[in-house]
Amino acid sequence: MPKFINSNYFKLKYCYIYIFFIALVIRIFAVILIPPEFWEQEIIATNILAGKGFIYPFLGTIYRAYIEPLYPFIAVIVYFLTNHNVFILEIIQAIFSSLIAVVIYFIARNIFGQRIAYLAGILVALHPGLIIYSTKLHPLTFDAFFFSLVLLLMIRLVDNLNRKNIIICALVSGLCILTRPTILAFLPFALFYIFKIKKIKLLEGSIYMITFFVFAAVIFMPWTLRNYLIHKQFILTRSIDTYVFWVGNNPNFSGSNLNKSGIPVIELAPRAFKEKIYKLDEISQNKEFLNATLNYIKKFPFRFIERTIKKFYYFWWFNPQAGLLYPKTWLVLYQIFYIFIFTFGIFGIYFSYEEDFSKNRSSAMLILLALLSISIAQSLFYIETRHRWAVEPLFLIFTAKGMMSYFWKRRRNEIH
Repeated sequence: MPKFINSNYFKLKYCYIYIFFIALVIRIFAVILIPPEFWEQEIIATNILAGKGFIYPFLGTIYRAYIEPLYPFIAVIVYFLTNHNVFILEIIQAIFSSLIAVVIYFIARNIFGQRIAYLAGILVALHPGLIIYSTKLHPLTFDAFFFSLVLLLMIRLVDNLNRKNIIICALVSGLCILTRPTILAFLPFALFYIFKIKKIKLLEGSIYMITFFVFAAVIFMPWTLRNYLIHKQFILTRSIDTYVFWVGNNPNFSGSNLNKSGIPVIELAPRAFKEKIYKLDEISQNKEFLNATLNYIKKFPFRFIERTIKKFYYFWWFNPQAGLLYPKTWLVLYQIFYIFIFTFGIFGIYFSYEEDFSKNRSSAMLILLALLSISIAQSLFYIETRHRWAVEPLFLIFTAKGMMSYFWKRRRNEIH
């Protein structure tokens, strides 16, 4: 029988294509049914197209390095080619969101095999947060895609550590930094871990490490250099980092950018502080927020530790402001979904280390390292549910493992 009509061959060889199209159809329906939601990136893209440059008005002044540039530049290219067609940009987001499911499939297949990979891909395809963010003009889709792709390439290094794979992983990591620089909390630890399990000598490991960050810098350093030429100050990707650091570490701390009533934390600051901020330019605001945050941490170091732990808890659960800007029903439905995936995810982590899969344990450890490092890095700032959604596809690999192991064990016990 020809291979193209052999059902077993087709199912094994091309099931990731099924996953992609299932995810894509769902997301296209969402794009059609749900009106687009515009964020700061839309204003920046519009300003670039109008010849005003990469600018965004914020806190009474003009910011020229407000956010990471990758998503606004993607929007600019799409709008330039399509006469500012928002629907096309949403479709592109839907495609990349669907590709996340494919990447997760290949990661899971490398570690746990075909069945768990298929289930993990389907879980990502059905993830409500990723579906909804296909309709929002926000970089979350690209954050999640590049986080997952970096993990897949790191696992490739575990299987075959060579200069070519190092360079490919570095280039993709550089793109990831241009959309979500919290990946930097993961990269050096991942490389050290890989070098350790591969028993790479210090000199060779140092060469690999230098090679990696040099090629990653080829991607993100032009933007950093642009920021320096404009501001005469080192700004890796965005100047708003000190502001979001302050939001998560100030006397009016809520864990989120909003309090329980939906008021932005900046509006709760003392009047004198706000008046001072609104008189400053971008860089001066940057320095003022940093000084205010560091002074607060020095004054209340244990409060800083306590609140960082609380934000870490919020990252993996829900902060008090969760669902504040959405219909209550949406939050309840997602909470039910999340309790399900979180419970089986914990089971999956347990079953992974209860069973003998030492060959692929290192790859599973890389996923756990990514989840831990990125969530800790985010906890230094403030937490919204969408921050978890950027890495939740990786966690769903363990959810799929937990579901398969739990129901397989239960079925086997019933048979015996």
